Amino acid sequence: AAAFDYILTGNLKESFEFNAQGNLKLFSWLRAFGGYQLSSKYPEFFQSVYYSNNYIWENSFKKELVNKMNYGIGWGKSNQLELTNYIVNDYVYFDADVQPTQSNDAVNVFRAKLVQNFTIWDFLHQDNQIYYQTVGGNAAAMPLPELVTRNSLYLEFHLFKKVLKCLAGAEMKYFSEYNSPSYDPATGRFYNASERPIGNYPLIDVFANFELRSARIFVKYEHINEGLNGYQYFSAPNYAFPDRVLRVGITWRFFN
Repeated sequence: AAAFDYILTGNLKESFEFNAQGNLKLFSWLRAFGGYQLSSKYPEFFQSVYYSNNYIWENSFKKELVNKMNYGIGWGKSNQLELTNYIVNDYVYFDADVQPTQSNDAVNVFRAKLVQNFTIWDFLHQDNQIYYQTVGGNAAAMPLPELVTRNSLYLEFHLFKKVLKCLAGAEMKYFSEYNSPSYDPATGRFYNASERPIGNYPLIDVFANFELRSARIFVKYEHINEGLNGYQYFSAPNYAFPDRVLRVGITWRFFN
């Protein structure tokens, strides 16, 4: 499948985007897939023109050119290994002065994504998503953590002659240390200041979910490991992750 979009008139005229995706079944349990994207677009209007009490800019940027290719294999119901390469020329980002600027050098990104889920004895599940990524060229323009993971371990079973469906377990989210962009409340944007590294901290939640006919009750204890490994946990420089919190809720679907 393929799609092509082209803008004829207006401030974004002569911008275009081309996307193509394909799938191939190799065996009954193995499939291959791939895709390609080519786009040439002007940066968003906010990056070109902005007036406020704190910032003023009026820029005339060139179009960003993105070449992106992804390919991989998949197996089982949802498992896959996907590799992505993309190059961004004339990338526009916010610098340390919270001013939009255009990179003179290309930004090269490579990303590997692995999804591998396990089921043991039909009730014990272990789901994994792992990302490995590197940035070349003008890497300072697009800082990314090298490793990102999301892992969960949970039990799924039924009680009372399969009337009550239960799911209970834990989930961990983690990204390696890197110089994250900082957040500017005045513009609502992230800018590359390299103020302080963040990451290298696991965020652990425990949860339980119960379904009884059309009703569902859930309990989630978020960030249960708060303080066990220090208090240096930030989603962005100077912005900490939420503290430990217990959430309880119920949803009930009504039918005639």
